[in-house]
Amino acid sequence: MTRIFRGVDAGDWEPVRAAMSPDQPFDAWQPIIRGWWSQEKKELGDFRAVRPIHQLWWEHADETALQIFLRLDFERGRTILRALRGPGGRYEFRPEKLPERLELTLAPQSINTYAAWNFRYQTQPRIVYEPSDRSLTIRGSRSSIVARRKPGTDTVRQGDPSHGIS
Repeated sequence: MTRIFRGVDAGDWEPVRAAMSPDQPFDAWQPIIRGWWSQEKKELGDFRAVRPIHQLWWEHADETALQIFLRLDFERGRTILRALRGPGGRYEFRPEKLPERLELTLAPQSINTYAAWNFRYQTQPRIVYEPSDRSLTIRGSRSSIVARRKPGTDTVRQGDPSHGIS
C-alpha cells in the first residue's frame, strides 16, 4: 500500500493502475483519485505514511473478499480510506471521509440504505430509512429492529432548525 500512495503523491500512477481491477476503467478513476488526493493534501498537508487499521473478510456473490480500512497520515492530521480487495487480488479504493474514532461507521449502499462497520464487534448490520412511515430498520445477521418517531415529535420548534427531520 505504501508504494501505491507514495506513487500517487509523486504523480506516478502505475502502482494504482496495477492494483486496480481490470474491470475498473482507470481513465475514469484517475481524475477522481487525483481530485481527492489534492483536497486531502490541501486540508492536511504533505503525505507521511499509510497503514492498515482493520481488515474484514466477507462473502459476496459466493466469493470471498477483503475490506481493508487504511489510515493515511499527513502533516496536519489523518484520514481513513476503504480498500476492497476482490477474489482476483485487485483493489477498489473508496476515498470516503470516515471519522477516525467512530465506533460504528455508516457506509452508503443505495438510496436510504447504509451498511455499518463496527471494528470492535465486527458486525455488519444494514440500516434502512423508510421515508413513507419515517422509520429506521436495523437488520443484523440474527435479528432486526424498527425505530419510529412518536406522534407529535416531528414538529420543528420555532427558531430552532436543529429539530425535526428534513
